[in-house]
This record gives sequence, structure tokens and C-alpha cells, in this order.
Amino acid sequence: MHLDKIGARLRQERKRLGLTQEAMAGVGGVKKLAQLNYEQGRRFPCLDYLLAVAAVGVDLWFVLHGVPSTENLAEDEMTVLRAYRQLSADGKVRVSGFIEGVAASSTESTLPPIR
Repeated sequence: MHLDKIGARLRQERKRLGLTQEAMAGVGGVKKLAQLNYEQGRRFPCLDYLLAVAAVGVDLWFVLHGVPSTENLAEDEMTVLRAYRQLSADGKVRVSGFIEGVAASSTESTLPPIR
């Protein structure tokens, strides 16, 4: 595992939850310096810390693997994910292209047509 990547994702989760380093350290039962070391990839957090921060909403699957878990998805997001997983490889490419086009659009009037 790359500690720097894990640290960066841990920092992302902390910020997503609106916590300071000091607050996250407190939740995890460590000092602020330990939190800093985790986020900078200098040290790997212990299991007790990981379980404690998971209890306040940190997505451990994302922190450890870089892929968000599905347990944090809203129902409409789960519906889209289920449908996407049933598509053929070609269908997935087409949906991905559509989503990229939507994301690149600055206004609704420039959205690509739905076919």
C-alpha cells in the first residue's frame, strides 16, 4: 500500500466531513501530530484509529483502496449504479462518454442529446 495515497485519501475524507486535523485526531484517539503524519504518508494508522474514524463517517474502503464504498450512496445513485453494472461493455463506454459531456457542459442548453 502506498502510504502517501492513503494519507491523501484520509485527508479528503476528513475535509469531506468538515473536521479539522485536531478534531479528527480526537475522534481517532491520537494527537494532532499523529493525524498530520497519517495524512502526509509518514505513518500508517492503527486499527483502533481506523475503526473510530469510520464510526463518524470516514469511508475506510475509499481510504484503503481508492474506490468509494457503495454504502454511502443515496438511493438514486444506487439505482444508476445497478443499471450501469447491467450494461454491456459498449453501453458502459457510451454512458461514460455522455457523463463526461455533461460534466464538461457549462449550461443545460449545451447538453448532448439523449438517444
